[in-house]
Amino acid sequence: MKLHRIIITICISILLSMFCLPAFAAEWSGTLYLHCSTHVDGERFYIAEDEFSIVRIADAEVLMSEGNSHIRYTILPKYKNIDCDWGNLTAEESRAKAKQLTSMVADEEYIASDETDRQGNASFYNLDPAIYLVVRTKVTPQNESYYVDPFLVSVPLLWDGSINYTVTTSPKCGWNPEDSDPPSNPIVPADPSDSKLPQTGQLNWPIPVLIIVGIALVIIGWKRYRQSKNK
Repeated sequence: MKLHRIIITICISILLSMFCLPAFAAEWSGTLYLHCSTHVDGERFYIAEDEFSIVRIADAEVLMSEGNSHIRYTILPKYKNIDCDWGNLTAEESRAKAKQLTSMVADEEYIASDETDRQGNASFYNLDPAIYLVVRTKVTPQNESYYVDPFLVSVPLLWDGSINYTVTTSPKCGWNPEDSDPPSNPIVPADPSDSKLPQTGQLNWPIPVLIIVGIALVIIGWKRYRQSKNK
């Protein structure tokens, strides 16, 4: 009988944790992956070994309403003069805002930086929910003929009705038309396994694993209970 109570307690705990996930989501931290590459004359060039930096522009809060998720943004005081409906900006409006914000941010205000690897990937971890401005802050000589536009990205991101705390994005970049010579990039892409981007099947959060383990324990406990009852 004691085993029976334990099984019931585990089942209730798992169900409660599943229902509480949306409520705790707002407290989670996020991950941002960048992939920087462009095509010139049919050939791909990677923006490798450049530094990218991020700065928080607006806080993000995940809310639930009638079973649907949405994100509410609160602009930081420094940028209140250019506040807008951040969740409904067009791509063109977002790029314009990013360029405007870039001129307002001092170098020391960037909260994190990372250098792209040989495949043009960079990563930022443990990010608070917010809108971030992403800017290329250092350029290596082999990439001087390429432009990379600053851009805004929300972490988490609302996509197709789901809240995603792991966001992968690519900035708008290309070859500067002012350069008369074709671009050259001596960086050879590394093995895909060395990439900073998440690999297929990689779990970024332990909660799904914990739920699966919990369900497995319930099944094992229930089988043992039935076996002991039949003896």
